[in-house]
Amino acid sequence: MFKWISNCLHRFQLERPTLSPEAWNAAFNALPLLDGLTANERHQLRGLAMRFVDRKVFEGAHGLVVTQSMKLIISLQACLPILELGLDCYDGWSSIIVYPSGFAPERVFVDEYGVEHHVREELAGEAWQRGPVVLSWDDAENAGGEEGYNPVIHEFGFAFIIVPCSSVDSVAILLTAHLSLLAFF
Repeated sequence: MFKWISNCLHRFQLERPTLSPEAWNAAFNALPLLDGLTANERHQLRGLAMRFVDRKVFEGAHGLVVTQSMKLIISLQACLPILELGLDCYDGWSSIIVYPSGFAPERVFVDEYGVEHHVREELAGEAWQRGPVVLSWDDAENAGGEEGYNPVIHEFGFAFIIVPCSSVDSVAILLTAHLSLLAFF
């Protein structure tokens, strides 16, 4: 019953015009790693990204205002590994925190001698169990190139490993995501 309602809402969301074609084209054009997608895959990715934007909360950190364009660029990259799996893979958490640039949280660890260390290391992204996914906008915006560095895909990969899809085996998720990404790099 709930799946039927969800499917109806999904169809309604795809039919309603929420963003201009220009906004979508600009987001796709900003990400060269999507150039290899077929027209059908682009349509499917657009639908997933649209639902992703509707379901997730984007929060700016350190004064960053997250724009619609930023949401689209992040969402298209985040949805690429789950193109054939669906958004259920990202259930269990709802927030994406976006910093303007790299961030350096303080970590505390105790070494084998019992000495406590406080360490700061600059990060481009981080995924926590039950969320949020944390990203650096500078890195997310420049991650769509061909150099093989993509913190968005990397962190969202952790997000669906940490909270596996209810309908798909974790090994199948990893294999499918790996094979999908090989096509682009």
